[in-house]
Amino acid sequence: MITHELNAEEVSNLIKVHLCDDLDITIEKDYTLIRSDDDKFFGMVKVFRAGEIVITEEEQDKITMGATSSDYSSLFIAVTTEGVFQFNLSLLRLDFQAYTNQDKAESFNAADLDISNGVQILEWYPDFASEDDYIDALMSNGDAIGFDESESW
Repeated sequence: MITHELNAEEVSNLIKVHLCDDLDITIEKDYTLIRSDDDKFFGMVKVFRAGEIVITEEEQDKITMGATSSDYSSLFIAVTTEGVFQFNLSLLRLDFQAYTNQDKAESFNAADLDISNGVQILEWYPDFASEDDYIDALMSNGDAIGFDESESW
């Protein structure tokens, strides 16, 4: 299993376990809202199965209002096939464009987020309990026994 196969709640829980133990998670239909008082941020986690990373103006407003009310940083976390990326919305100038979805007969303003403007987080696979376990698995020779340090070359 790799991170883009997870839903927003599962990725939020990974962030809580590995990066931010005081994380407060609010589960919504297509995303989660996250907040850390220790790290002083408010954000959203959203999964993108394919294609561009897009944030709507409504999503940005929701994140910004949550962050501003506590004087916190506003973060958008995108779960993609390339990995999990964090965008600090306070530092980005987003170019919102009108978008119309003909299939759903809806219109909204949206901005593309370039992956190069994000910071990759959760760089190890969630199958492992920690980054050390992931590195140990990479360094092993692939069999279940692994490398025995008592053996000589």
